[in-house]
Amino acid sequence: MLNFSETALLMIVTETLMEQKTCLYMKEEGMRKKVLCIQLILLLLLSTFYIASYIHSANAAEVDIYIKADGSIFPQNTSISSLDNITYKFTADIINHSIIVERSNVTIDGQKHKLVGIGKYNDTYPEGFKMSNVSNVIVRRVKISNCYSAISLIGCSNCTIEENQITNNSYGIYPQWSNNTLIMNNKIMNNQGGGIYVTNSFNFIIKRNLLTVNSFRVIGFEGSANSTVTENTIANNEGPGIFIDISTNIRIYHDDFVNNVYNAKTRNSIAIWDYGGEGNYWSDYTDKDANHDGIGDTPYIIDSNNTDRHPLMRPLTVILIGDVNYDGVVNILDITIIGSAYGSNQTDPNYNTQADLAPPYDVINMLDAVTCAAHYAETFP
Repeated sequence: MLNFSETALLMIVTETLMEQKTCLYMKEEGMRKKVLCIQLILLLLLSTFYIASYIHSANAAEVDIYIKADGSIFPQNTSISSLDNITYKFTADIINHSIIVERSNVTIDGQKHKLVGIGKYNDTYPEGFKMSNVSNVIVRRVKISNCYSAISLIGCSNCTIEENQITNNSYGIYPQWSNNTLIMNNKIMNNQGGGIYVTNSFNFIIKRNLLTVNSFRVIGFEGSANSTVTENTIANNEGPGIFIDISTNIRIYHDDFVNNVYNAKTRNSIAIWDYGGEGNYWSDYTDKDANHDGIGDTPYIIDSNNTDRHPLMRPLTVILIGDVNYDGVVNILDITIIGSAYGSNQTDPNYNTQADLAPPYDVINMLDAVTCAAHYAETFP
């Protein structure tokens, strides 16, 4: 379809030629044929320009960006730069591209720029970052969205994924056949297929991440072993906060599991749910703490083979103090939640354990509001 300017151009040319039809040197019939001919030529040219522009735009959206094994960047005119072929930095947001990392021993710093994929339901170019058979790669400070999977690791080792915001993708971080990797200080939010899903991998540390409003398996292990999940906040998700399937020696402790559809599920696995006499906080744990040592008097039962022997009575809140609703920012919404529970204690129906930020615990008072206000406007990561 022609746009307004193209249509106007065609009309001007036509009208100019028609105004000259009274010229003594042209016959009326010949003039009509010439006008028709010129109109057809203009239509053909404008259509050609439109199609060429469309093809160029479509091709541009399908170009992967490579950090190649020799350290070079392809294509060269992209928004990533490096002075030493070791540290690569985003210089602007990157839209409609995937980044393929073929070089080991590098740091990729997004400097809080965006990496936006071509569609979270488009598996033709599925990844934000794709890393295969590389080691010692660090990906940090990138805002990754609209990808089929935000970060994919296949056959990788000794990598670090830190301080990223991974939101609105089909899948978040997806390691396969990988080992010895740290996933830390990431905000992983609103991903439809899950947050972190570790398959056929071992020696992973998943630490101090905020995982909220995700679907399916928020943290998952399948066919994996020898990994630790600690100091994470896993809240308000529409699937199991953690799912462990045919995996061994998975240790989970000092995590906050808050208001998930299911806080934890396992299949054909026996995990370890505490360390040093302390386990995790579970928002659906309802037993008492008679001696006020911060540990529940009875275990938290996950299934017949999995038990947190030392459940915590209140959240650790290691991610962001004052973030009562777990959205990664301390703002008026958190103050409002504290206000609605103000003056209540644990026997009152409006008492909110997540709003109980400061001692004396088991009562919501001015100290909780002051603690929240002291961290007002802070964000994670």
